[in-house]
Amino acid sequence: MSRRFAFAFCCWMIATAPATAQVIECPGALPAAHLEKEQTIKVAERLLGRFSAALGLHGLKAIDEIAIVEVYWDQPEQLLTKLTYLTLQCQMVLLDSSMTADARRQAVRRVFLDYVLKPADPSAASLAAYVNSVATNGKALAGQEGIDAEIERIEADLAQSARWQWAERWFIDLLPREDGKPHRRWSVIIASPRYEDEGWTALRDYQTRWPDVHFELDGPFDLESPHYAVVVGRGLGQNTADQLLERVKAKGLPADAYIWRAPAKEEGDGNNS
Repeated sequence: MSRRFAFAFCCWMIATAPATAQVIECPGALPAAHLEKEQTIKVAERLLGRFSAALGLHGLKAIDEIAIVEVYWDQPEQLLTKLTYLTLQCQMVLLDSSMTADARRQAVRRVFLDYVLKPADPSAASLAAYVNSVATNGKALAGQEGIDAEIERIEADLAQSARWQWAERWFIDLLPREDGKPHRRWSVIIASPRYEDEGWTALRDYQTRWPDVHFELDGPFDLESPHYAVVVGRGLGQNTADQLLERVKAKGLPADAYIWRAPAKEEGDGNNS
């Protein structure tokens, strides 16, 4: 599949998707062509900020954004092109609807590891140095074994982290219920940013300030609404959502956080109860 066709296919999938809120796991690419240098730098910085937040979302360490922008200051279009390609690879993972949530996150981490982690050369310590190395010699990490070993190490660290324990407790997958009862579909929302850019900025800020809490970014349920949602729990019963709301407020998270009940059609069960 060519890059141009893959990008067009991703856009078509997003445009024709049903009007249901989606978890935003990958940063969306921003326009990279026909920009003056100052505009290109600003767009690259915005995308780099989204990308850094996405790394945190998937349990990977943040990158030094300032240092990376400085490296590409004279040729920001190169950074923007590489980040755009990276986000496309991430988006392509999301098209595989057969994956479980855990498998999808692991696949996304693998994409990130392919392009972000330093290669065998220990001097390549940043994204800027790493992508330069890839562009020069066409090599990513030193072999598939290196990537697999790093994936296993990260998965082991995540399994023991307070943040992933939070995710397991307060984020419930909306799987079909054999008893025919309606799904629990309450979320705890701590921010409702108006646009995706603002959503990624808020997500990164919360991830930094409360590293033991797991945050996710949801897209608008209504395609005519620009509002996104930064959530700390999903798929909960109302009483459980109320308990979580009090818990996050006690941690110092926004006092205007609230619980929200997703419409039944988001689950696909056709039940309004």
